[in-house]
Amino acid sequence: MTTSKLVFDPFSGSGTTAVAAKELNRGFVGAELEEGFAKLAARRVATTKRGSLLRKISEQFWNGA
Repeated sequence: MTTSKLVFDPFSGSGTTAVAAKELNRGFVGAELEEGFAKLAARRVATTKRGSLLRKISEQFWNGA
């Protein structure tokens, strides 16, 4: 499993990478020029819970379960 705690996405779009980073308890820095996409990404991240389902799936994968 990676030990990196920060994810950078220079083309954030609708925030899919940001959502995954939050679910996996990672920090996130992103950039998006289009205001509409930036607002959408912010809404998606705000509604995401840290350590949710994606984290459990990732742990099972990396632990060979």
